[in-house]
Amino acid sequence: MDPILRFLRRLSEGDKVSTRSVAKAVEATANKMSERQIIAKRIPPGSRTLKWCVINEAALDSYCINQYPLGLFAEELELDTRESAAKSRRGSKRTGARVEEVILCKVFCESAVVGEVSSLLVQSTSTFGVAAFTHPASNITASGLWVSIENHESFHVVNKANSPSFDGAFLLSGQPSAKQINWMEQSTESGCSFVHFGDLDFAGLTHYIQLRNRLGDAITFWSPQDIGVDLFKHLGNRVLFKHQMSSAKYNIENLRGGLRGDEDALHILRLIVETGCVIEQEALHNEFLRSRD
Repeated sequence: MDPILRFLRRLSEGDKVSTRSVAKAVEATANKMSERQIIAKRIPPGSRTLKWCVINEAALDSYCINQYPLGLFAEELELDTRESAAKSRRGSKRTGARVEEVILCKVFCESAVVGEVSSLLVQSTSTFGVAAFTHPASNITASGLWVSIENHESFHVVNKANSPSFDGAFLLSGQPSAKQINWMEQSTESGCSFVHFGDLDFAGLTHYIQLRNRLGDAITFWSPQDIGVDLFKHLGNRVLFKHQMSSAKYNIENLRGGLRGDEDALHILRLIVETGCVIEQEALHNEFLRSRD
């Protein structure tokens, strides 16, 4: 583990950290925090050695958020939740028991969800950078405008500050599961709508079709403002295009049929075929965030 992260975690949990135990890689950080009057060297009651002690908790919180915007424990939270999500999709072949789906999300305001724990989800998002609940057991639905995000890297980029037009975001983690789609559909019945931020490739469009078949006009596929041949040639991946073209999973005519009536998504498909390139969503972070200002 990053020694600076370990040091900040101990301080945030109320520990008084011995100056002798601090790694050399942390000393510069500790001294800088001391200069800012966040921590100080003191000998606590009952101790005989100097220890780093927190003297300004508010300043410590601000410093930690600045250094680790997703939260000091976001990595473990994501890994635990990702494993829970994986287990929920695998289910139990032996017992046949119904397994809940873990919804990994970010809730930017209390009005973004309908349910008794809305404030807790907002607090979790603010503290850790993410929040989670189970569906359908929690009986929570989304409200307002949400963004559904295909991949983990892009999910962690989006936050309240850089995407103020959204009320919340949630992670699909690849192909949407039946329970994820059920949750989205239940949310649209209460007036929620979604923007889907996915890869501009055959897989991304296939996932979108699955969502659109259930959500209808309540979901749209995000595309860059400057989308065109030049963008695909500049950011596109020809190797991935050839790989997907050779796969029996994807059929261009089936994709056209599934996207019928959605001109924006059909335009993306035409550009993919015309340029022989696909664009992974990680290459579009800047374009996506600029479009949400």
